[in-house]
Amino acid sequence: MSCLRCGCGLGGVAAGVGIFGTVAVKELTKASTVAAIAAAQEAAAAKGAVAGAEAGIKTVISGLQKLDISTLNGQTLVSYFDTTDYTNFKTIAHAINTQYDPSPCVLGRSGASESFCSWVRANFFAPQEISGKVSSTYESIEIGVTSIVSDAKKAAAAA
Repeated sequence: MSCLRCGCGLGGVAAGVGIFGTVAVKELTKASTVAAIAAAQEAAAAKGAVAGAEAGIKTVISGLQKLDISTLNGQTLVSYFDTTDYTNFKTIAHAINTQYDPSPCVLGRSGASESFCSWVRANFFAPQEISGKVSSTYESIEIGVTSIVSDAKKAAAAA
């Protein structure tokens, strides 16, 4: 058998260092574990936000394509939404109003596609059924885009 009392011969210094060393290592381990968990949670949240934004953009693009809207501000929809927030319904509505003049849709003139005109008319005439409510073609586009953006937000939250 061997003697295990070496710490006693050194005046208790080795025993003290051993105790404090163990405490320090455990605290450093806890701190690094907490930091690693926080970093992983941030990375997961960022990944979820990106996936949600992609789902939202796809939903908006799909909704606009159903109305025969294929470009905005002279860009493909994908390019347009690379630089435009897909939840900003006012900006999207303004771009649609500027590029796809909705006036012929309610005045019975030709110009825009039937899908687009049906959508504009549905959103233009419905508010007028409310007593005292006046609507414009721009408001009809804004109402329709608000609905598309609402669906996109739901898709983003589900992703």
